[in-house]
Amino acid sequence: MRFFHLPKFLASRSLEKSTSHIEALARDFSDAIPENTFSMAEIQGFLLDHKMDPDAALKAVGSWVDQEKRKKHEVELLLQRRKERTLKIARRRRRQREKELEYDSDSGQEDSKDKPASGESHDQSNVPTKTGTETEIEVST
Repeated sequence: MRFFHLPKFLASRSLEKSTSHIEALARDFSDAIPENTFSMAEIQGFLLDHKMDPDAALKAVGSWVDQEKRKKHEVELLLQRRKERTLKIARRRRRQREKELEYDSDSGQEDSKDKPASGESHDQSNVPTKTGTETEIEVST
């Protein structure tokens, strides 16, 4: 006795596949997937797209592998470019700071932000300090 109804397209098919055919499909599918390249979730997503037709899944797996490898390569290139851009910006900022320090040392002047104004002490207790993304001001009492 059945407790569910088969869709019409499945009722017309032979649901009984030979064990050797299924084993062959599994072996061929496994051979088509490169080791240590895809996560189980990625493979499962592919299989879910082809859950009603294992033969079609086997036919499509090669093109899927190529497509996913291209996507992964593009992501790697984007990440590499971002890293290079970040390093370039950091180098530019470092050179700018070095130029500013060199200019300050050549002119014989202290940095104006470090030099107390006339009549003020060089007390650092009310100077804002930046930690992370927050600015804290310590007030001495």
